[in-house]
Amino acid sequence: MARTRTSAVAAGVAGVLLVAAGVVVIVAASYHHDPTPEVASTTTLLGTCKTTEADSHLIARPGPPPWKVATVGAGAGFSPGGEIFFEPFTDAEKELDAARDTGARWLRLDLDWSYLEPAAGSFDWCRADKVIQAARGRGFDVLLVPGFAPKWASDPAAGDGFHRAPRDPAEYAAFVTAAVRRYTYIGVHTWEIWNEPNVSAFWKPAPDVEQYVAVLRAGYAAIKAADPTATVLTGGLAPAADRSDGTTIAILTFLRGLYDDGAAGSFDAIAVHPYSVPGHPMEDHDWNPFVHLPDYHDLMVDHGDGAKSIWLTEFGAPTGFSALAVHDDVQGEFADEAFHATAAWPWAGPLFWYAIRDLGEDRFDSSQNWGLLRRNFDAKPGYAEFRALMLSPPASS
Repeated sequence: MARTRTSAVAAGVAGVLLVAAGVVVIVAASYHHDPTPEVASTTTLLGTCKTTEADSHLIARPGPPPWKVATVGAGAGFSPGGEIFFEPFTDAEKELDAARDTGARWLRLDLDWSYLEPAAGSFDWCRADKVIQAARGRGFDVLLVPGFAPKWASDPAAGDGFHRAPRDPAEYAAFVTAAVRRYTYIGVHTWEIWNEPNVSAFWKPAPDVEQYVAVLRAGYAAIKAADPTATVLTGGLAPAADRSDGTTIAILTFLRGLYDDGAAGSFDAIAVHPYSVPGHPMEDHDWNPFVHLPDYHDLMVDHGDGAKSIWLTEFGAPTGFSALAVHDDVQGEFADEAFHATAAWPWAGPLFWYAIRDLGEDRFDSSQNWGLLRRNFDAKPGYAEFRALMLSPPASS
């Protein structure tokens, strides 16, 4: 459900309820970047903003960790998506400050290939440099998500839309290599291969397990070659059903496909986006991926991957008046219930909350209301509850 920028109207909603065959499914959609954004200033926080792989201009000194050992925050983070790169930098800094002040450890950020390499071999790292360095300067451990092919490198069947699948895994690997060489220098060692590749909203023209496995293998090999210490996750899978038109693939089906296509040696952990709204995390519904996380790990055990973890790289609950919305006073309960549940699962990795700040002010549009802060930076009740949770000891099982 990571989202990207548009200059006008959202291209979709962040959560859509589909009712098919009696099953309710949450399918991610998106805000979108303009694929050719205005050129960023070359005089930035970094000094000279270079467009090559050279990384010596990046400052390698991280700030003090915002999290404390033996707290919930040590296994928690935020996933603001790609929108943060296109906000005024003063707003991005305020979001990062708010996230840091909760005591959460991680920050997950999209690296949209389509704007970072708009022409083959021509990079524009300026926006990403500023935000990633600002995150490291606040002490966050950063998880980067490279994905979304530019038109020149996309599957021709994907057309002119956004979030296209790559035509050649080797071209994707070359982009990932450039990113790893750049950001390893400032302490980024955790990577997630794509965002929600099991839904057509993020893998156009349609999700394809075999095609994704080729990209996963290429990306994994590239990352490990550039940084042998790196941790590589599969792309976080969206809540979805096995739709007959092929536009979405269910999480368990996609994971089985990964193993069937021999991907087991090409990831260090699985990533899932176990959104449960409109239900609570542990409500027992077929469509609720959160309550079925143990089933996904059982599949991993069956394939000899029981020692690997499942990272929950997006989870949250929107406020407002949409069909997915929860009351302002209930949003914090979702975080408490989710972290309490994962504390009982030794294989559960970090849980990332989506998102820090609302995308807009229309409370009837679910895509605009996932933040713990309103668009004007006013804190919702969930922000204080989340902060208290992050500073507390991990819940017992």
